[in-house]
Amino acid sequence: MESIPGNDLLLSDRIAKTKLATLHPLCLCSNAIRQNEREIWRAIFFGFTNVSRENYLEFDKESLMKFQRGQLTFFQRPEEWYRFGGNALEGIDPRAIFHLKAVGRRGTLLMIMKVIENVEPNASDLDQVVRDALYFKQFLDSNDAVKEISFGKLESIRTLWEVYVHNLYFISVLEEAFAILLEILQKKPVGVSLPDIVSSLNISSINKEIKGVGFRPSTMEDILEQLASRSPSKTNLRNRPNERECFLNGLQAETTEAEFANLLVLLCLLKYRCSHFTNAQLEVLRYSEEKMQSLAPTQFYKDVMRGDIDLFLRRLLELLVDRHKLIASIKYESGTRFWLFTEEDGVLFHYGKPYDFRAYRESKWRNVVELLCDMGLIQKVGKALKISKMGRSWLQKIK
Repeated sequence: MESIPGNDLLLSDRIAKTKLATLHPLCLCSNAIRQNEREIWRAIFFGFTNVSRENYLEFDKESLMKFQRGQLTFFQRPEEWYRFGGNALEGIDPRAIFHLKAVGRRGTLLMIMKVIENVEPNASDLDQVVRDALYFKQFLDSNDAVKEISFGKLESIRTLWEVYVHNLYFISVLEEAFAILLEILQKKPVGVSLPDIVSSLNISSINKEIKGVGFRPSTMEDILEQLASRSPSKTNLRNRPNERECFLNGLQAETTEAEFANLLVLLCLLKYRCSHFTNAQLEVLRYSEEKMQSLAPTQFYKDVMRGDIDLFLRRLLELLVDRHKLIASIKYESGTRFWLFTEEDGVLFHYGKPYDFRAYRESKWRNVVELLCDMGLIQKVGKALKISKMGRSWLQKIK
């Protein structure tokens, strides 16, 4: 890049180790990027390129012109993006695959731009705002009023990212439950068994918390039946409870029982949402589950989410214990000590290492927004993220 000091070094085929230190002070600051460089970045990241030969790109002026005239189309159905799983892409022209991925990436970038245009969120709220927009097609404005987002031509892409947010919530539940387990173990220096952990929980208090959000707790099946009877379609931000509410309430809970109650209801909501997924969404979910083994959502919903609440909690904690032992063993084989607890004769002992539980592990949206800022399509105004004049003109092309 012309605007970067030492660009000759960055553009060279090889960089000597002795010269790497000179790159440390370099900064790709947005205000230092030239306009012609932004145009190149936009063309590349939005897929207005073709593969001319192996590892070489050339500008696709035809698709760029169609986009500028508002004539560029997106997928009519999610299945058009790509077929999921197995060997579905075998035998397909690599250039066709390149094109499909480019259109999908272009649609995803425009989808995030549409979210920013509608919400204008604070940067600190970005992760939850994106979750709400992609999952519910809604957001909360500055007065906590529920507003709708229409994704128009990008809807077929949004439906696939909805599955991604479902999985984020599912993983967050398991990680938070694991953090609760470690917190309990930390308070038991002489060790404790899983049955003793479950028996120490105040199940009546958990039931009371569940009643507080409108359910009559008895078994997991009962809660799911009540949920289906009151909400025949997908949950949304106007429904109570909803995934956003239970997730945030769980993070802010003051007792272990309140935390577990919110996580339990959140799992029921996720299973309910999954039952309303389209065939395309289920295929995406099956594809993402291939390497998840026992933590695959659909298998978890079938095999673990059943029976009385205390029995469910025991199965949940047993699953987390077994999963940790599996992952720690795999890492140990590669020379990494990852034990957060040990087990001897059915008794669990905290290993003394801290566990970094983070509510939002997805960093992709912040990276995407930074790229869009560098491309001049989004701008930062104080703490808020807003669509730029050029960004708004780009979104006009897909209306």
